[in-house]
Amino acid sequence: MPNQRRQILNALFDVKPVTQKGDLDLVKIRKVGEILDLRKAKTLEENQQREKAIKIELADQTFNQIFPLDCRTAEKIKSVGKNSAEESLIKEQILAELDEVEVLDNLLALEQVKLDQKPVESDQNFFDKEIERTPKREKFYHSKEKYQGEDFQIPLSPTAPPIVSPELSPVPSRLQQPILSGVAFSKPLAGFILAGFLIALIIPAFAWVNRGIEMKEDVLSSGFSAYQNLLAAQESLEKADWATAEKSFNLAHSDFFEAQQEINKLGGLTLGILKGLPGTSLVSSGEHLVKVGESLTLAGQRLTSTVQLLSFENLFNLVNLTGSGQDNILAVKDEAGQPTDLIASSLTSLTQAKREIHSANQELDQVEIKSLPGQLQSGVLSLKEKLPLVEEMLSQALDYSEKLLNILGHYNSRQYLLIFQNNSEIRATGGFIGTYGLLHLDRGKIRELFIDGIFNADGQLREKIVPPQPIQKISTAWSMHDANWFADFPTSAQKIMWFYEKTGGPTVDGIISFTPTVIERLLGLTGPIAMPEYGTTLAADNFVEIIQYKVEVDYDKELNRPKKILADFAPKFIEALNNLSDQDRKEALKIIFDSLKEKHILVYFDEPSLEELVFEENWAGQLLPADKDYLSVVSSNICGYKTDRMIEEFISQETEIKDDGSIINTLTIRRTHQGGQTQYDWWNRVNANYLRVYLPKGSQLISARGQSLEIYQPPIDYQEQGFKTDSLVSSIEGRMVVDAKTGTQIFEENDKTVFANWLYVSPGQSAELTYQYKLPFKINLNQPADSYSLLIQKQAGTLGSQFNHQLKFPNDWHVSWRHPEDLNLESGLINYAGDLTVDRFLGVTFEY
Repeated sequence: MPNQRRQILNALFDVKPVTQKGDLDLVKIRKVGEILDLRKAKTLEENQQREKAIKIELADQTFNQIFPLDCRTAEKIKSVGKNSAEESLIKEQILAELDEVEVLDNLLALEQVKLDQKPVESDQNFFDKEIERTPKREKFYHSKEKYQGEDFQIPLSPTAPPIVSPELSPVPSRLQQPILSGVAFSKPLAGFILAGFLIALIIPAFAWVNRGIEMKEDVLSSGFSAYQNLLAAQESLEKADWATAEKSFNLAHSDFFEAQQEINKLGGLTLGILKGLPGTSLVSSGEHLVKVGESLTLAGQRLTSTVQLLSFENLFNLVNLTGSGQDNILAVKDEAGQPTDLIASSLTSLTQAKREIHSANQELDQVEIKSLPGQLQSGVLSLKEKLPLVEEMLSQALDYSEKLLNILGHYNSRQYLLIFQNNSEIRATGGFIGTYGLLHLDRGKIRELFIDGIFNADGQLREKIVPPQPIQKISTAWSMHDANWFADFPTSAQKIMWFYEKTGGPTVDGIISFTPTVIERLLGLTGPIAMPEYGTTLAADNFVEIIQYKVEVDYDKELNRPKKILADFAPKFIEALNNLSDQDRKEALKIIFDSLKEKHILVYFDEPSLEELVFEENWAGQLLPADKDYLSVVSSNICGYKTDRMIEEFISQETEIKDDGSIINTLTIRRTHQGGQTQYDWWNRVNANYLRVYLPKGSQLISARGQSLEIYQPPIDYQEQGFKTDSLVSSIEGRMVVDAKTGTQIFEENDKTVFANWLYVSPGQSAELTYQYKLPFKINLNQPADSYSLLIQKQAGTLGSQFNHQLKFPNDWHVSWRHPEDLNLESGLINYAGDLTVDRFLGVTFEY
């Protein structure tokens, strides 16, 4: 009977139960049963020969099914060689498995009845249980020793590593393990099952592979369409066309979703096979790119929704002011919805966008760029460079948004002291403080805005503080209107807050400073604002002039509130800003940011994390550190009326680098008075200026000329009158020295050396002050190269002095770098000409 059953396998391969397309021919397979009794065994020798031939034929067919001769695989097999060691190993494994089946023949016969009586179980569970019960298991697994050779062994354990070379075979791992090991089948029947198992598994698998290769075009088509939509979204973002950008992101997401659906149709097994085939790394890269695309489109959707949420319309509708019935006080109607709710909502979108960008970064790392079509490679490379920066920017945006919510009082209401610095009467941080305000912000809305003249607050001051020496010319005591004495605005802001509290004012969370220049620029957008109760209209070209006249001359002397016009102007001005068109609102924001950059708006926060933000943006008006040369020219109008509006200033510096590397600077400051013939007296007076020059710490004065000499004399005996000294002023003036030859005051402040002198200029005249000094550092000639740089900080509130710089150096030195690049370079000479509307930086590297 065993010989008779063996005829099944022979008959199976005689009728070739595979169609030309590679599918199972079920009709032919059924014929196997018809010949079970037709073929008789002849001799044991013939049966053994036939059995061997069947094994070899089955091994050949199995090998060919594992390696179908498509164009790529055929080349691979051809390069390896038909009789290669790898091919032999694979065939030997198959033959060994067939031998193993015969060893297990009896087990099937013994257990067949039990199998029929039991509920259906999974093959693996059944095999495991039978193996556990059979005493042949130990003997069977020990039998693996007979298959071991010097170079390899056929693994019989299900956990053993495969022997098939991964370079040749993309066969699933389960085909690289012993087939049906551990169960005894009738050898011919088992052979039939084995052949059917191999054919049923391998042929459909490679049909899936073919389908997968066809799908590749669909995936690429969807992916490329999505890529084009992403580019369209990028263009829309650059044009600030948020709606179109969001539409493009939505289309891209649809394309990527379609591509992902195509990939999902392949299934995990087929996708694994595709990834393993030679030349198909595009499949793996494509799968990762689809995920990159999905993440990018989701991030884009989140970001565009956030931008629309924080639109100009929403940002400009922060306030709705109405009169409260109290003089100088404005308040808002309590309406539903808070502006900061929009920002808080945006945090969720920003967080989600950051998460998607991070996911895209991770997927992009898995893409093999060389496998992509040429038109995609450059785009993916660019994306790989930019995505980390985008992720960093989103982190920064989240940090800024949190801080903005804090500033606007989203978590706790905030109070800020507003100071209006009149730059027609220049002071160190922008101008004389004639008006102040108290701003109450609650979740982004102005709950209260109080505006008043500075002297009303100063009249409540009970502290008696000795002022800085130059202030003593005009005031015996120090108070809030003179507290912006220090060129470093954070230092002055702290002093202003201190004085405000001493007047009975509340503790505030920070200070916001404005100059009239900001209002003038914004009035250019809103247009004139009528003030009928004052018989005038305020516009960009007359705001300073009219306001100055109203507060100096034309005000109600009985009421004695000259600043009331500003309190009445504020709500009308804010309402006009709210009514701007979208385009004008964009321009208004630009004016605000330009004003921050040009130091017409300064900000100070008492909370360190918020102050750090304005420091980073250079909105704090701080004196900056410098590695090399530094210059800041700071004027303070002391009893010079409003004449600084009529002053033109020209600053020139010549820097000479000597042969030994030492550096000598010659600084000239020329101020020209354009007044004298105007209709207003306050513009026709002598400009009296206490002028300080901030230089690198350790700078040594060589000479000074053009200054006005004055001898300091205190107006009263401060000690006798019980005045207190300010610790910061005392520390500065206590270390001050006066140069015997020139009368120049020399002291240190904010880690700078300061030269100070008086400079007076009459209407229609010019005055010029010149300093020559030696810098505290040299060019290092002991190394092959060194650099010189100059940081010039403009004074807050000034409109922009003209500035020229000339750098002289030995002719045999070579300039290898310069900034800005358009610096005028000649032999041994570099020239710069510009203005000081903003801070400037000049730099050059020498090789010698």
